[in-house]
Amino acid sequence: MCASSPGLGHRSLPNQQANIKTYTLKSQQVLLAISTFKQILQSCYGPMGHAKMIQNNSGGYMTTTSASSKLLQNLTVSKPVLKLMVAAIQGHLSRFSDGGLYCGLVMSSLVHTCIGTGLHPVLCCTINEHLAQKCLQLLDSIKIPVDIADMRTMICIVRSVIETKPLCNLTHKELDYISALVLEAFLKAVPNIGSSNTMSISHIELLSVEGFPAHQSRVLDGVLLEATKFMTVLSKTVTMPQVQSGPQQGQIRVALYDISMAGDSQNFVDVDYEFMSDVSAQDVVVSEMMRMAERLVADEVGLVACQKVIHPTVKKFFKESGVWTLDRLSRMHIDAVHKVTGAQIISAFNPDLLSDTYGYLTSANMIEMYNKSYLHLLNHSQPICTLALCSRTGAVLEELKNVCNVANQTLGLILSNPMVLPGAGCTETYIASNLNKYISSTDESCLEELGCTRAQYLTVANNFASCFEAVAMALEHDGGSHVTDPTNHHRYSIPPGLSQDSDWLNVHNICACGITTFHTSEEPQNHMTRRSKNCELPTENVGNVDESSSPVTSQFKANRNESNNIATDPDRQASRKPVVLDCFSIKRNALCIAVETANMVLRIKHTLEDTN
Repeated sequence: MCASSPGLGHRSLPNQQANIKTYTLKSQQVLLAISTFKQILQSCYGPMGHAKMIQNNSGGYMTTTSASSKLLQNLTVSKPVLKLMVAAIQGHLSRFSDGGLYCGLVMSSLVHTCIGTGLHPVLCCTINEHLAQKCLQLLDSIKIPVDIADMRTMICIVRSVIETKPLCNLTHKELDYISALVLEAFLKAVPNIGSSNTMSISHIELLSVEGFPAHQSRVLDGVLLEATKFMTVLSKTVTMPQVQSGPQQGQIRVALYDISMAGDSQNFVDVDYEFMSDVSAQDVVVSEMMRMAERLVADEVGLVACQKVIHPTVKKFFKESGVWTLDRLSRMHIDAVHKVTGAQIISAFNPDLLSDTYGYLTSANMIEMYNKSYLHLLNHSQPICTLALCSRTGAVLEELKNVCNVANQTLGLILSNPMVLPGAGCTETYIASNLNKYISSTDESCLEELGCTRAQYLTVANNFASCFEAVAMALEHDGGSHVTDPTNHHRYSIPPGLSQDSDWLNVHNICACGITTFHTSEEPQNHMTRRSKNCELPTENVGNVDESSSPVTSQFKANRNESNNIATDPDRQASRKPVVLDCFSIKRNALCIAVETANMVLRIKHTLEDTN
């Protein structure tokens, strides 16, 4: 049972009696809410999906996106069941960043169709859990090891993420270019062998540049701070004092503050204090800051950066001492300075706390880019870079920035677990086809263990398999369709307006993920029964793909050390269709979350909602 109440604070009268509304899971209101939620996710799914414009009823900020993270963040749901499902998807996204739409589609499809079977929810959950384990085995059987040193394979992974967001409005050439930039930025954030630095996605700064085409995007080492009014004192050649001796000789020492240095701060001591009537509190604060400033100058600090305001007296002292100051930094800018310098953020004026808090820069220069001035902070010892993303409109730029961040997160997951799966729905059709084979061969002992009849088992199991086929079909929009190869169980997309009997597949005979191909036998056959050639992904031993036919050049292994080579396919060479690859870790976790949450929802008998 699930209950939702806004609490006493939301009632019009403190002692007003609660007004409880009760819904069963099979009520039309709940079913309609789940169906609508599924349709929203389904319409956004894949490269041909449609973006959504979201605005609240008060006319606030309008969000345009097809990304699950932004969609769920801005979408308001009222039904407790939907809140539970949305929370589960967001939990997956908080860790993996991608796969939210896939997770939501599998989850909502299972819930909606299991309710439609009319069988007991506990029985549906038992069979779902049993088949979910089989799905995980199927995923393990087709996962492909990735050679992270193969740049073409890595670019294919990035491209597979970015092209799923049509709102980015990228041409094929721009898509390849942005994918290469994202990979370049990721590699720059990877520390050198033997370095004490740890790799972090946060070491990649994203700079949004509106009004320029995407092909003008670029990657730079270090951090760029847009020069606003508070930086006008800087010249194009910034000369900052450098450390004269020690291990950091020749570098610029940096002190970083996140407290106000305007003279009205109370943070310089951690005690209670009183002032005499003839003593100014501001003078005492400034005096304390001056004592700290003298310590900074004595320690050869070349740059003092502050998130808030620096008092003119203190700033004048620094200028006379040859120390550069940056104040009124935003939260984003101070984080960037922290990352590039390695300085600890100081939150007190005590000069005795400064010893181990300094950071360092190799250089600091003013540069001109995109008709603006930027302060370029560089530190060769810190693996940090800036990816400047360009787009002509703000909405497209926000979507591009979001999906590039997701692509960086995906590359990080690939680095920790270098495994991928066939993308573009081919994994789903493979799972659905093999589940159907498994379901038809289930013996009586399995049915006894599950505690169901064969008819009940077939009803729930066929429903479970059809959900994966529906997710693959969700990639086709506006009347498109697909057919499945019975040998390798990959899908072949058919554009809207064409039938399965057309000659489309004779020309475009490469599956949606770009890994397998087929050829027509001499005897007339239906497209659904065409045989694949030169592909051994679904078999027990999966070998290498020739580099000229696919970017996936690493050795594919199953349970044995032996491997078979996949011959170069001339059809594959001629088409040059990019391979679509999905991250194994993301898809596996999304599948687990989807089934577990669907079973949790199915076990809910009633939802109680307090409308007061």
